[in-house]
Amino acid sequence: MCYADALALYRGLDDRLGQAEVLNNLGDSYAVSDPTQARAHHEQALEIARSISAILEEARALEGIGNCEIHQTKPGDDDGYLRRALGLYRQIGSPHAARVSETLRFHDL
Repeated sequence: MCYADALALYRGLDDRLGQAEVLNNLGDSYAVSDPTQARAHHEQALEIARSISAILEEARALEGIGNCEIHQTKPGDDDGYLRRALGLYRQIGSPHAARVSETLRFHDL
């Protein structure tokens, strides 16, 4: 099963969390090859995650958008996406906070 199939299945089941997860996974998969497409998927995931209070998926979406900002513009134009993702990861005790902290340090944000 591919992401498109999974997304269609979750939409058919009206499983919003599943949709957010798949959209973030799609965003991650497009991160290198098509940052514009990656950002679009993360933005959709962010909207869904916020609507259902899915903090982990919200943080993943914010991290994905922040990484797109870094690669599409110049570092420093992140607009706080990564900092907001870091705050949410810390709030839920996620080990992903370390990765975001390192990205912020690496890009001097």
